[in-house]
Amino acid sequence: MSPARLVLDLALGITLLAAMACAGLAAPAVAISAALLTPMPPAVFSPTEEPTSTATFTASATDSPTFTLTPTDTATPTSTSTSTATATSTETLSPTATLTSSPTTSPTPLPRPASTSTPAPAPAPPGSGWRAPILMYHYIRVNPDPNDRLGFNLSVPPDEFDRQMRYLAENGYQTVSFDQIYDPGQPLPKKPVLLTFDDGYADAYTAAFPILQRYGFKATFYIVTSFINKPRYLTTDQIQQMAAAGMSFGSHSISHSILTDLSAARVESEVRQSRVELERLLGRPVLDFCYPSGRVNAAVQAAVSRAGYRSATTVSYGVASSTGDQLLLPRFRVYGGLNLAGFANLVRAGQ
Repeated sequence: MSPARLVLDLALGITLLAAMACAGLAAPAVAISAALLTPMPPAVFSPTEEPTSTATFTASATDSPTFTLTPTDTATPTSTSTSTATATSTETLSPTATLTSSPTTSPTPLPRPASTSTPAPAPAPPGSGWRAPILMYHYIRVNPDPNDRLGFNLSVPPDEFDRQMRYLAENGYQTVSFDQIYDPGQPLPKKPVLLTFDDGYADAYTAAFPILQRYGFKATFYIVTSFINKPRYLTTDQIQQMAAAGMSFGSHSISHSILTDLSAARVESEVRQSRVELERLLGRPVLDFCYPSGRVNAAVQAAVSRAGYRSATTVSYGVASSTGDQLLLPRFRVYGGLNLAGFANLVRAGQ
């Protein structure tokens, strides 16, 4: 080994020791001694290039440094570290020792990006979150027989019915259907009310229907299917006209018999067949039932459930809501002789 080369190697070792001292790292003596004492092959230079010897030091996060001495031939000496020591011998060579400290730490995982897809909402249970008064009517007529007390109680004169509907309109009430209250996609108005008419009398078409249209209201009419087209009852044509105008229809059985007095087979027929006949007439599902005379027990209610109805109304007094039994919905009866103040109290009680 030439003296000049020995000087160069010593200078390189001193440079490495100095750089490590600056970095605060302990140098393994054996590795450095081996680097200093191992003869390097003679360098061959081209006339236009200057060889550069670069030593690269990489420290891991565990403070176990490794040293790599790599002779490279580059046209231009480069420094890639904040700490660089250069030793120059009497020859024209300009070796550069480059110390690079690259701690290797585990990368911090990036947060998982939030999903941009919106999950479909779970279907709301039937009647989720609703509360409303259900008003019960029968006849919209002037009672023809003053001595008929039952007929009087069931009859609301057309002019009185008109005043009641005007009161609802002027006080912010809006009529809704059972389809609306059981559809979670349809928000209910602030002051909803359901209007129901039992038995399917002819005056539902001749008296109630025009007044409802005047105020833009809707209602549900419970039909006794064996009464259709009979005197004093709705005809198939009238039912279809009302349905086309936005009125709803439910079943009130086939014969209006007291269901609690019938055999199980007869009850099944009354609740199922009436639905089939109405659906055939209307061309749409019929999902709402009304117990004739409000008479119901566990067996009748179970038959109504098996027949596929989503709701059933009674004559029990009270406010209907999603928290109650949907096959035992209470109603407020609007009876004959009820003045407007009494009607207003009924409606307010249901809010």
